[in-house]
Amino acid sequence: MFNKALLTISVFLATAFAKPTARQSTCWPDFGGRDVSITVSNADWGVPSVANGQVVSMVNPGTPTVGEWAITYEGTEEGVYQIRPSTDSSLVIAQQVHSDLLILSPNGITTLGFRINCATCTDPTTVAAGDIGASDCTIIRQGNEHCATFFYNGPGHSPGLLELQQCPYSGQSFSFALA
Repeated sequence: MFNKALLTISVFLATAFAKPTARQSTCWPDFGGRDVSITVSNADWGVPSVANGQVVSMVNPGTPTVGEWAITYEGTEEGVYQIRPSTDSSLVIAQQVHSDLLILSPNGITTLGFRINCATCTDPTTVAAGDIGASDCTIIRQGNEHCATFFYNGPGHSPGLLELQQCPYSGQSFSFALA
C-alpha cells in the first residue's frame, strides 16, 4: 500500500513539474504586396510563358521562364491564398482537371485557394529584395488537402514538374524570396 501511494505521488509530481513538449509553431506569411519567387533545392516555380493552360514546373535559376508570383490573401480562411503570375492578375494557379499537375487558369473559372503554412515568417518591411521572407513552408491545396510537390527528373536533368500529392511527402518544403 505504501509503495503504491508513493508511486502515485511520484507520477503526479513528475507530471506536474515536467517541461511541456515543444510544439512546432506555424505562421502564415505576409508578403506586403511584394512579388515573390517560390524556391526549393536551388530551383524555382516557373512557367514558359504566362498563358492559360501553362504547366507550372520547377526550373533552374536563370532559366528563361516567368517565375515571379503574386500571393494574395483569399479572405475566406486564415492562411489561405491565391497564387498568380505577377504579370497577369487574370490567371491563377489551379489543379489541372483529371491530373495532379498545377497549371495557369483564368481567374473566376477556377478559384483555388492554397493554405501556406511556414515555420518562419519575416516582416516584409525588413526583407531586402532577393532575400527570404518565409521559409520551411508547405503549400496545401484547399479542399483535397494535397501538398505541392516537385519531382526531379534525375541527375543532370531539369528539376521537373510540380504536382499535388498526398501530404506529407518529401520535397514539399518551399521558401519565398521577396522581389
